[in-house]
Amino acid sequence: MAATAVRSSNLTTDTNTLQIINTASLKRCLTLFVFGSSLLLQGIVNAETPISSNTAQLSATDIAAKYGNEAIYTVTRDGKKIGNHTLSFLQSGNELVVSVDSSIKVTILKIPVYRLSYESEERWVDDELVTVESKTIENGDVNSVSLDNTTTSQQNALSFASNHWHSGVLASHSLFNTLNGEVSMFTITDLGPDEVKTKSGILSANRYRYSEDIEADVWYDQDGLWLQMEFIGERGSVIKYLRNTT
Repeated sequence: MAATAVRSSNLTTDTNTLQIINTASLKRCLTLFVFGSSLLLQGIVNAETPISSNTAQLSATDIAAKYGNEAIYTVTRDGKKIGNHTLSFLQSGNELVVSVDSSIKVTILKIPVYRLSYESEERWVDDELVTVESKTIENGDVNSVSLDNTTTSQQNALSFASNHWHSGVLASHSLFNTLNGEVSMFTITDLGPDEVKTKSGILSANRYRYSEDIEADVWYDQDGLWLQMEFIGERGSVIKYLRNTT
């Protein structure tokens, strides 16, 4: 028996709303996310999963400590800011709670044509993912999903959710998709060292590519922290998540 996932929805769809970001693609990639249809980014293939590196072997507690209390990401579409994405970390004894809050708004001629809000909470105990609760509101459509690993065997439990902060996912082939409540299967390809331009300068990172159910490129810095994500959205637009650095 697989890990228990529960999904509920309350739909109030406005069919006149212009779909700037592809909904079906969104559910394929978040992962956070995630809006892409087919990713056409360039890179040299070095290896496929499982990724054997120090980055992929860090525990949830160790990674959370490196982030500090929170990490904030700027979301852009073709270079224009459309939202923010925030990770918050709360450690208490052997329990870690990771909260995610994302807000996106796309406008045309200052008129909002697309809105997305996303909230997720992961609960970890002894560095094992125990539960996940997520809610997405997209143009008025409400969708809630949950995962409970306590109701299944450890062998069949899902180790990661699609929130990208935990670099251990690089050594996996599946995760709990927090947008649609399903299990997403994927292959990770190591594209090697890269440089990411941030407001504080150029940072060294390693670039990886998701394929199959998820299609996106992600970058983790030298500390194993999620630095950037990039994928192709509706009409070929480039959606990017970039961590704010000081």
